[in-house]
Amino acid sequence: MATVFLILGILGHPQEGTFTAAVPPIYVSIVSHNEEPSPNGYPDFTVDTAAFWRHRTAVLAFAEMLHQEGVKYNYQSDWNFLLAATLFDTGTTSTNGKNFLKYLEEDLGFEVDPHAHETQYNYADVAYLMHQLLGHEPSHTVGGYLACPPENSQIEYFRDTLYGWHYPYAWKAEILWGGSFPGHVGDDSLWTSGIWKPKDNAHYLVHDEYAPLPEVGGYARTWQGLWDLLEKQENGELVPGRMYTATLFLEQSMMLDSAFIDTFRNRIRALSAYTDSGRIVWVTLQEAVQIWQTQYDSRPNLYSYLYGDITEPIRDTFWFPMNDGVHLDVTLFRPVDAPPPGGFPAIVFVHGLGGSKYQMEPRARYYAEKGYVTLAYSVRGQGNSEGLSTLFGWREQADLESLITWLAARPDVNDTLIGVAGASQGGFHSWLAAVRQMGVRAVAPENSTPQISLALVRNGCYRRAVTVGIHSSPAVRFDTVAYPIKQLLLADDYDSIRALIADGRDFDSTDIAASDAHFAIQGAWQDHLFWTNLLPSAFRNTPRRSVLYLGTNGHGSPSSPMEQVYRNALQEAFFAATLQGDSSALDTFPKVTVSLGPFWQHRAYDTWPPPQLSWMPLYFHPSGWMYVVPWVYPDTVAHLSNQRVDPSYTWEAAVLDEFRHVPDAFLMTRRTWRTEPLQDTVIVCGAPIAQVYAKSTAERFQINLQLYDEPPSGPPVFLTQVSLGVRENPDTTAWLLLEGEFNAIAWIIPPGHRIRVDWVAINLTPSDTFLWTLPYWADGIHSFGQDSRWPSRVLLPVLTLLPQVEERGLPRQGSARVRVLPNPAHGSVKFQILGDYGQEVLLTLFDPTGRKLREWRIQPGHTKPLIVTWDGRDNDYHPVPSGVYLLRLTQPKGNPHAERFIYLR
Repeated sequence: MATVFLILGILGHPQEGTFTAAVPPIYVSIVSHNEEPSPNGYPDFTVDTAAFWRHRTAVLAFAEMLHQEGVKYNYQSDWNFLLAATLFDTGTTSTNGKNFLKYLEEDLGFEVDPHAHETQYNYADVAYLMHQLLGHEPSHTVGGYLACPPENSQIEYFRDTLYGWHYPYAWKAEILWGGSFPGHVGDDSLWTSGIWKPKDNAHYLVHDEYAPLPEVGGYARTWQGLWDLLEKQENGELVPGRMYTATLFLEQSMMLDSAFIDTFRNRIRALSAYTDSGRIVWVTLQEAVQIWQTQYDSRPNLYSYLYGDITEPIRDTFWFPMNDGVHLDVTLFRPVDAPPPGGFPAIVFVHGLGGSKYQMEPRARYYAEKGYVTLAYSVRGQGNSEGLSTLFGWREQADLESLITWLAARPDVNDTLIGVAGASQGGFHSWLAAVRQMGVRAVAPENSTPQISLALVRNGCYRRAVTVGIHSSPAVRFDTVAYPIKQLLLADDYDSIRALIADGRDFDSTDIAASDAHFAIQGAWQDHLFWTNLLPSAFRNTPRRSVLYLGTNGHGSPSSPMEQVYRNALQEAFFAATLQGDSSALDTFPKVTVSLGPFWQHRAYDTWPPPQLSWMPLYFHPSGWMYVVPWVYPDTVAHLSNQRVDPSYTWEAAVLDEFRHVPDAFLMTRRTWRTEPLQDTVIVCGAPIAQVYAKSTAERFQINLQLYDEPPSGPPVFLTQVSLGVRENPDTTAWLLLEGEFNAIAWIIPPGHRIRVDWVAINLTPSDTFLWTLPYWADGIHSFGQDSRWPSRVLLPVLTLLPQVEERGLPRQGSARVRVLPNPAHGSVKFQILGDYGQEVLLTLFDPTGRKLREWRIQPGHTKPLIVTWDGRDNDYHPVPSGVYLLRLTQPKGNPHAERFIYLR
């Protein structure tokens, strides 16, 4: 269909077409104003009677033309013209003996609204004059007002009853129209189609469900604005099920020109194809609000002239009562559109320990924009919620189940399509929602694991996470009666702490297999709190389609914005597939994504561990080196002292101090072993295993091992660690075989680097500011076997070398490199080549499976930097789906360079 257009006042006629119910109509109102007397504007009608009668005749001519054309009209007047009418207009034959205002309303069926600049008369005064002419109250529609800037805004002013300055009359607004800037400078930023309730003086374009007054948006309030909206309607840019409005605004003085009235009539008639098909519906402002309330369930819509759709989800905040009388602080977001058959899918978002719902509201709002009902709440004892925290105990689990049950009972929610998401504490709640059978279909636990007891106590040692239970902070108000971890730690009652944590909290792979939910499991290799090693087995036991990500962005692990983008995209695709039935995006992601440090390169697998995984043994030699074969001679032992230098720093003092001063109170002794410089790339991927022989003169002891990537120059890079504890050592002469897993890691160690293992008395790395493991308060000399009798070793899980497509080389000095702009990308993508490319450069684009999609051969001599634009299509010009893509740059001289990026269709 041809676009309707207007050039130099000539109206282009719309073509006939077939319009379907899926095309949202545009509700159009016609509004006119007159103003107060001014030197270069309107006369004083109370003095210039001829001007009054001339304007009266013009208004009636214009109104009768509208009536004849079957359209609607809101006549809005300031005080002066109305005051003149009370003095001179007692009715004429042409108005059936009625004054002009009464005739407009009673005989022509139009609405009449007060309009006031409130320099001399306020809105209540104008309403009083209308009352005098009509014989009853006029409308309660505000005919224009200041909406911006906030210091001038009248939004909240109109919520109160207004009392006349000149007349003893009260008037209260019910509908807003015509929000503007002073002098109408900058009004285009306020031009909006739709109806909503402005939140307050500072938030004109933000809907608030609890605000009292709806605003009827006028869009650009011109014919050209209407054509613009009609064009968007034809192009499918308007969302079905939403209410769109527009106003044709004119000044009363324009009606004095009969040619203007004729032109206006012709423009109305030119829209007959639209009105006949229902694409345009002529309404008064009150009718628009009634339609909004009855046919659109008062759902807001804000379509900006400058910015397009700016509608935000509907936000409700309330206190949710639990069955023990505690109230939780809850925010609910609802899509603005009508629910689909069966209701919207829904997601509950849970924050991390010590946070609040406000950390999750941005995600909840984002998903509501995507068509989910979402709920974010502050867990009891945190944020503004009442009650006390029991650290994921039965009480918090009951709270979560109550919220899910309430959400499922909502008429706009599909009770079979509910998900839970969150990280850390929120991640554990996500697990619990699935394994405790809370009626959820999909969960996305991040940075949390099954068997939380192993995050606090493991291998005979207290983990750093155990201090969370004794942390004194106003951010978490603990229930110390229900959770006496501090008292048990003071008593060094290891077994009771493990049993207490496990009770009602722990679950394992059996529980996961018994769930009927889908899982999007995401964890970080260097997570300081949860034990990531448990995630692969958890993933293998998920009963339905699930995904696993192992990489970074966990508790204390390296931060990567790109990885966070990937994680967010994976989670969004997961919920779209499991809750909305759209698998197109998730199909582009692998079942298992493994992100390799230090540049966080992705490897895709169907399961974990991958079949090409093998084990590399590294034996400790007394020379300080590590080799794949053990030392052949006996009786070569390494020693390390565990000793406090501050005897006053007792165990009790450390518990009360939350172990902050351990590094100052102990000798920080360390022994180091290294490999020879690597000849080939080694990819460590999985959980290394420590198998060491040790003994100690102390009645209890622990062995702490730390694994590093040591470059030829510069500091070593910490990879992972393990602590192996012996809580009872009755025979201080006996060698003990201690075995356990390091925290899982995936890391590329290039040629020339060394693999390094440190044995430390206190498990604190040079790059960390907090302990991985709480030390034993038992002084003694520990011995470490490194000979043929007691061959201690570390087993490294290693992968074969990366295929060339996935290598990201470190560019040599002066060689070219490539950058993707923007990243994530949508639509057209720019590849920027930087550095020295006075030589041929080859750009190759690969999809997530390694298939080559496109190739660009760049000859030297181009202006620098060079930009190559990709249109999102492959070699066959087929659009590629959303997913992660890799762009590789190769050149005759210099290393290859690659960039991974996310493409969203």
